[in-house]
Amino acid sequence: ILCEVGEYARFKPGQYAECTLPHSHTDSRGSRRYFTIASAPHSTHIRFGIRYDREHASSFKHALMSRTEGDVLSIGGISGSFTLPPQKERKVLLIAGGIGVTPFRSMVEDLLRTKTKRDIVLLYANKTPAGIAYRELFEEARAWGIRTEYIVNEPHDGWTGGVGFITNEYLNSVVPDLHERLVYVSGPHAMVEAIVKTLRDAQVEEKHIRTDFFPGYV
Repeated sequence: ILCEVGEYARFKPGQYAECTLPHSHTDSRGSRRYFTIASAPHSTHIRFGIRYDREHASSFKHALMSRTEGDVLSIGGISGSFTLPPQKERKVLLIAGGIGVTPFRSMVEDLLRTKTKRDIVLLYANKTPAGIAYRELFEEARAWGIRTEYIVNEPHDGWTGGVGFITNEYLNSVVPDLHERLVYVSGPHAMVEAIVKTLRDAQVEEKHIRTDFFPGYV
């Protein structure tokens, strides 16, 4: 979803916004949602990455997906501390599951557009290769030096990325300097909890783990 803004929106990559969409026949889940911003700052458009299940979607999602160019979505209340550390020399590991990759898309696009170099590894987990969002941008990021690793539960023929789940063994194999990195984890709540447990089992210090979970808005 792309929303045009009249002036440059002030936010940091990784933050979220409160979105209000008045619509008819509003269900019990209301007309307000919080979405992480997927675009980089200093743009005349704000991008949101949203999963849409037509069969189970709320009135909000149905109304949102039926909007056409020029319709109004009220955006405000930008907030959140799930942002990269100010120290550019700090090594970072980003771990995403599904649509939880949206804050990392904002971070990566900002680094590319501002031509900022940082030591970042992105591990992106999905059920299938088809679920990998923003792949074109992440491939561009690879050329800029941001290492991106994909892992899926159900690979198709010809898949050359990781297969299975993000385990302790997987982390040790693809991120040998894990204990030197600040780790950000974003995705469905259960996935975030499982990854945090894996990181603790790997002896990653609690103070080096940042989390953000997506409650599965419908």
